[in-house]
Amino acid sequence: MVARNGAKAEGVGPGLEAGCARRVSAVDSPMTWAYAFGLNIEAAKRSKSGDEAMNLVEEIRQAWGWIGIRPAEVVGENNFGNLIVKDEDGCYWRICPEDLTCEVIATDRAELDALANDQDFLRDWYMAPLVEWAEETLGPLTEGRKYCLKIPSVLGGVFAPDNLATISQSELVRASGDLARQIQDLPDGARIQLRLKGDEGGRD
Repeated sequence: MVARNGAKAEGVGPGLEAGCARRVSAVDSPMTWAYAFGLNIEAAKRSKSGDEAMNLVEEIRQAWGWIGIRPAEVVGENNFGNLIVKDEDGCYWRICPEDLTCEVIATDRAELDALANDQDFLRDWYMAPLVEWAEETLGPLTEGRKYCLKIPSVLGGVFAPDNLATISQSELVRASGDLARQIQDLPDGARIQLRLKGDEGGRD
């Protein structure tokens, strides 16, 4: 398996042995990363129509509002459906579906801009080796689709071919928020049963 912290891969291609933290070369200077990160945020804002953007904000409110987020605008997204969301108070949150988390990463735009110079954050955000592997496994994403783990990593899911799929961004927001809410009070190591659509027996 391969984890976000760099565990060894199971059934994945070269370049994933170091997890999602790809080595930064002289070409990938902090300024280059910063410039690309800024473009990523602005491109995400332009890529959706007004109705689509508002619908996604409402999906976030319904799926993740229980955690305290009051979403106002989606300002960033990556190929695994991670989102950067500005809330009504001007704070910025990151929704990470594979980890079932929704956490504040910046309290204002200045702090968000500072992340453009944080190499660890940028490596984790772009997930470049994982995206490359996913493209080789499932092909390029079509419009509105994101890569995802069928079973999230926090529930024992691994980055392996039989646990990889594509899904719409809205469905990913809903599913991850619902799962996160259901397991929020479970102690570490608790045994759970996953029930998937069409799976009558469930999965331990």
